[in-house]
Amino acid sequence: MSLSKRRDQLAKLLSENDLKVVFSESCTAGMVSAILSQCPGISENLCGSAVTYRPETKKQWLWVKANTVKNYSCESEEVADEMAHGALARTKEAEWSTSVVGHFGPGAPEEKDGVIWVGVYRRTARDTLKPMGTTRIQLKTETRIQRQKEATEEVFKTLINTINKKNRP
Repeated sequence: MSLSKRRDQLAKLLSENDLKVVFSESCTAGMVSAILSQCPGISENLCGSAVTYRPETKKQWLWVKANTVKNYSCESEEVADEMAHGALARTKEAEWSTSVVGHFGPGAPEEKDGVIWVGVYRRTARDTLKPMGTTRIQLKTETRIQRQKEATEEVFKTLINTINKKNRP
């Protein structure tokens, strides 16, 4: 599926279910929010995105713990989880939060090159923040911009699948 079709699928799902989402982005540098914002009327569902490219910004804006960054790196499952949690905790009107971190090179260790982590949280009816999972995805593309686009599509896909799974009877 193309990025624009995946974007439109997410926008429709959010609109039809009257859901609001906030993103926290690192490796995509705001592309997730920028691409979704191309949909007319999305301001009813898109709360925004915190682009936290550097470790200190992750810690200050999203309450990512210094020990998490130190022990696991910024491109880790643990940081993706804390970013998604922090964004939702700070955005009271949102029901869903999705984060993305990853290493697009150059200089990435081989086992991390082109790997992203997508974290998802949701706010329950009782106003508690529930982790919905953090997914590791190995990107197939090679260049930085291709990887950013592919990662953006994977964020949309992960959020769509998670919302649909939660909404099943």
